[in-house]
Amino acid sequence: MTDPQLAALPNAGHGLPQFVIRNVEVALRLRDNGDAITTFERVRAVDSEFPFSKLDLARALMFGGRLTEAISLFESLEKAGSRLPRRLTPHYLAYAYVMAGRREEAQKLAPTKGSPYSETIFYTAL
Repeated sequence: MTDPQLAALPNAGHGLPQFVIRNVEVALRLRDNGDAITTFERVRAVDSEFPFSKLDLARALMFGGRLTEAISLFESLEKAGSRLPRRLTPHYLAYAYVMAGRREEAQKLAPTKGSPYSETIFYTAL
């Protein structure tokens, strides 16, 4: 993300411009986690409540190998009061636990019922 693009963020009105979202999505798909991490950190600096920014930052940190930071963010999303539905984070937290060598903790998060997407991510991690 360039500085002129960042300068436009505070003036974005009700939400951030579509180019910000596309930039981050492309970075994640290409596994350019450094760019994704930087972009999400900057987006959160402008609007800490931007939808899914914390979850997506945690995912980028995880795939970027910064597991301690990722796990901390995922765990904070799991706590009561998170604005995200609980079903959005346990499978990613389990994935991060496995990457960090904490398989037993990951297994405790096994889905009892859920979406095939969540179950696929969870069991792929194990």
